[in-house]
Formats: sequence, structure tokens, C-alpha cells
Amino acid sequence: MVEAPLELVQRELYGGAISLRIPSVFVDVSDFRPVPDHQEVWADGATDRSLVVEVVEHAAVPDSDAPEFYWKDACAGNDATNNNLGGSDANVPLDASLSERGCTACLAHGTQWVSKGRQSESAANRVEVFLGVVRIPRASTDIITCLHLPSYISPESASAREVAPGERGALDAGVEVLREILASLRVQDWGLFG
Repeated sequence: MVEAPLELVQRELYGGAISLRIPSVFVDVSDFRPVPDHQEVWADGATDRSLVVEVVEHAAVPDSDAPEFYWKDACAGNDATNNNLGGSDANVPLDASLSERGCTACLAHGTQWVSKGRQSESAANRVEVFLGVVRIPRASTDIITCLHLPSYISPESASAREVAPGERGALDAGVEVLREILASLRVQDWGLFG
């Protein structure tokens, strides 16, 4: 099955403190279930695609090591049974309003095998993960954006009840979509960071 391309629209997050472009078909998950205060989660239930944005404490790693550092963190957080880091880029363009403040951005992409909730490893879906990091050292903060695009839905997965199981398509643009998301990020209220 080939998924439709992701058209992006500008959205406000964290009560308008941050704005960025996200896929237009994604809905705010906090309208349906609790989401931690440091996260914004947007998803498309028809395709099981999602975007998670997190505001976290600045990791004490060099910018060049940040993609791999946060990739490992995402694998642990997703309880990935297997993963493959496909590539990274430690120099991703940002909006001038962030670059002028000493902010930098990097990304990593690869594949994770992830089961929903407490399902067994045999129910794991293959998910292409596109992870971006905006580093804001002056605010001791990193903003993590994680775009999840399933490339295979296991017939045993809970996702198979909503999304047809099997191979998915149209994932090639994931890195470019993430680059566009990162380039669109604007901080409207720096008070968000304390």
C-alpha cells in the first residue's frame, strides 16, 4: 500500500510558545488521551504515522554526537526490539531567528522494530524513524522531533485493527519532510524554557 505524501501546515504547540509545520492529516493526540507536559504528540490513526515533539534538558554531548545519542534514547523509549541507524546529519539549517541565538539542528534516521503497548515481539511493526534535534544551549534545552512512518504493519499488531497489515510505501521523503519541519520551527515565547 502506498501512503499519500505528507502535506505540511503550520501549527502552534505548547500553548503557542512554539510553532512548526506538521503533516495536515495529523491530529492532536492530547484530545484523546493524556500526553506528558513536555511532549506534543500528533498522529494519523488511519496510517499509524505520528510526530512526537519533546522539550528536554540539553544533553551534555557535542553537536556531532547528538544524532546518535538521541537515536539510542529513542530506541530505548520506544522499546525497540531491533534497530538500524541508517544515517545522520549534524548540520541541518534552521530559521535565522534560531541560528542567530546560537541554536543548531541535527537529524538521524533509521529503522526500529516496535510493538504496541505490551504486545509480544512477534507483533512488532517496522517503523522508519526520522529524528530531529534542535539544540538551544542558552536555554539548556533540546527540542526533539520524531517522525514515525511505519513501513510494515504486523498482522499480529494492535495497529492492524485500524491500519491494513503489510508493507507500506512512500517513505523516501521522510528526511526531507523532517528537514522542512525543523526549518519551520519558531520559538514565539522563550519563557517556555524557564
